Amino acid sequence: MSKFLIILSFLSTSLLAKSYIPYRFNDFVLQTRQDLKQYQYEIKNIESRSIKIQSLSSTKTTLYFFDEVASFMEAFEKGKDKSVNSNFQWPKCDQLFVAGANELNEMILEFCKPELMFKNVDTNQEYDLNELETLLGTIKILVAPLQKVDNLPSFIFDREFISKARVILAKLTLKRFNSLYSQIKVAKTSMPAEFLSELDRVHEYVNKSFSSSIRENFKSTFRIRFAYYKPYLNNSEKKFLATYLGALSWRIRGGGLWEKFDGTQSLRKYFGGKVFANLIEMMGGHRNVAQDFSENMMNRLQYKGWSDWFDMGTAPGEDVFHDLMQMTRRGMYQVGVGTYYGPLDGFFHPTSAVETLKNAGYDSTALEIAGAQMGNCYFYTKENLGNVEVGEKLEYPLSKFIHNFKSFGEVCFGAVLGTGIYHSFK
Repeated sequence: MSKFLIILSFLSTSLLAKSYIPYRFNDFVLQTRQDLKQYQYEIKNIESRSIKIQSLSSTKTTLYFFDEVASFMEAFEKGKDKSVNSNFQWPKCDQLFVAGANELNEMILEFCKPELMFKNVDTNQEYDLNELETLLGTIKILVAPLQKVDNLPSFIFDREFISKARVILAKLTLKRFNSLYSQIKVAKTSMPAEFLSELDRVHEYVNKSFSSSIRENFKSTFRIRFAYYKPYLNNSEKKFLATYLGALSWRIRGGGLWEKFDGTQSLRKYFGGKVFANLIEMMGGHRNVAQDFSENMMNRLQYKGWSDWFDMGTAPGEDVFHDLMQMTRRGMYQVGVGTYYGPLDGFFHPTSAVETLKNAGYDSTALEIAGAQMGNCYFYTKENLGNVEVGEKLEYPLSKFIHNFKSFGEVCFGAVLGTGIYHSFK
């Protein structure tokens, strides 16, 4: 046990660690419990990978998350989020309208609020899986249900978050964005100087960011690029998308936001696999690697573990600390670390997501760290965020978003998985 604690002494808030262990027990009784020593995971030599780990305190336990996810989770306790940083402030759209110019104002609104494209997604009927063939379509499917949520936390969806999201959407639809700008500029309607100044500021920033991101990406080591790869998104924007799209997708996989139109297997295929494959390609990963990753993630979703331990001690049987250990084990096995069926493991799952990355020459360390945080997600949401509700009143064809700690645990693990993919391919 001393080795366990010595390794963890390298970890502290926002510190580049030498090794990663997902949690530690701060209670002597827990430290000496034999059943909690059965499965312990250490991921070594991570200091060269610039992966920041942050600690969060919970009941008799310290949990270690990716820095990006820890900030997001902690925000729900403190009501203030610092996980998203934007060096550009998007203007307040309601200040840009021109009196008496209805047609012009429609263009101004579309220019200022690129997220209005999501209104084209009909949330009163089944989603179109063909949308998942493009990155923008993927964003549409994942984000569209949020339009119907009337209690989105303002401390998450603050001006920093909205500014970053709008810059990304403008860059993904740059041709339309620039066309709107040109049409507004040549309009004969008289417009205040301060309005034109804001219009020019936004247009200039988005286009400069587009160009500088391309230069940034092609300075890096060359990789084979495919349709999903977006060289005009910078690393900060890719991390933003990976974290938040991962969170939404894994929750949809669990039955939230959208109803199970095509059944559980379809949800696993598309939202437990396909979306994360899209994120790999967004990062520049090889399409074959992305497809193999998706298949391996889906295959390992079909076996036991969830119903046994995700109650985190609330159902008869083992306590929350035992379930933390077992859900950590389940998360590791999900990505491809550890055993589940003993000698039959190779028969059930001859390959894994981790092996897929390694065999293709990518670094799987961040993905392994992501898998090890599954137990943390459920433990932290159960002990610290059990009363959080967001979109809990959504009705068919939509479905409840966050309505208990288990649903929040899914959001957390999706964010962790997306962040792990970002760090594996950046």
